[in-house]
Amino acid sequence: MGNANLHLPDKFFKNIMNNKIKITSTLKTISVSFLIVFYVSSCAENESNDNIKPASVSEGNEAGLKSLKVSEEDLLKSGWKLVKDAKSPFMSKNTDERFNAQKNTATFAEQRFTLTAKHLEQLGYSVNSPKSIIEKFIFKGVRPDGLKFNSGLKVDGVSYQADGDAYVLLGKPSIKLIDDNLQMPDEVYITYVENNTNEAAVLKKKYTYKQGHHISWQRTISGSLSVSASCSIEIPMAGAEVSTSVTIGGETTNGSDTSTEKTIESEVEVPVPANSKVKVAIVTKISKSSVNYSVPMSVYGNCVANFPKSVDGHYFHYFSAAGINNNGDRNNGLTNGELTSEAGKAESMSRVETKILISKPEVLKI
Repeated sequence: MGNANLHLPDKFFKNIMNNKIKITSTLKTISVSFLIVFYVSSCAENESNDNIKPASVSEGNEAGLKSLKVSEEDLLKSGWKLVKDAKSPFMSKNTDERFNAQKNTATFAEQRFTLTAKHLEQLGYSVNSPKSIIEKFIFKGVRPDGLKFNSGLKVDGVSYQADGDAYVLLGKPSIKLIDDNLQMPDEVYITYVENNTNEAAVLKKKYTYKQGHHISWQRTISGSLSVSASCSIEIPMAGAEVSTSVTIGGETTNGSDTSTEKTIESEVEVPVPANSKVKVAIVTKISKSSVNYSVPMSVYGNCVANFPKSVDGHYFHYFSAAGINNNGDRNNGLTNGELTSEAGKAESMSRVETKILISKPEVLKI
């Protein structure tokens, strides 16, 4: 069969060109769709990583840790690298200004509270049964007819116009240091960043952490008398000191908690090789300081005793409000000796430093 020219109609070529355009358009659509899906997937993956998760046994494959009880030292030994260190603001204070527990200092001056019938009840007396009270003020063998401790507290009959000035005295607290910036276990949280591209990249990872301190106090021994006073107890804290207000001689408040902690958001740049994952650890250093405090109580001032006859040439005598011996000297008979001091414990837990560590890269599993 000889060569011959094959003549095809123009319509045939037009169909071929139209099909080619359709195929090209379809490929472009597929390509664009693939890029959009990839971008959205990457964004979704990054957003899911923004939640900081505590390390746990169940998440060991993500964190590479066996439990929360992991320290910075453990991570460094495992090949992690320190990339960021944020110290709390109070760390910059002069350490020479630190609290000195041996000086037994506290921001508190002596306070006076008028002696009341309620205080006498707390000591085991009743103004309605005055005999046991009056017996504490027998002078030269003579029992008084009545006592006048102050303008608001009289026991039995007193005709003398002048008032006594009996009061409860709170002395200056005694402070004993128990823990001085004791290092507590590190608080460790784990997150990660992934680079699922074919090129190395530096990825930004947002995270949050806390700075500040938590202060608490607890009464351990109630004082003999209720006066509901407040005093400021100073607690040492990493290069500085903090104070907490405690209630002395209160009837209902046995302790309280206060916090200056605040949440801070930051970010770290993490270099990640192609198709790899890098773990990020947020490690918070916590220190604990605590003191025991004791606040002495006593009854001071004078009371006026009204006698039925002249004693040492007078019907009225001023005596110590705490009770007297037969010769008139103070003997704390009314208070049955020294009053029980108020005692308690104050504690500060301080987040002094936050460190960011990153692990060695891990190849992503396809």
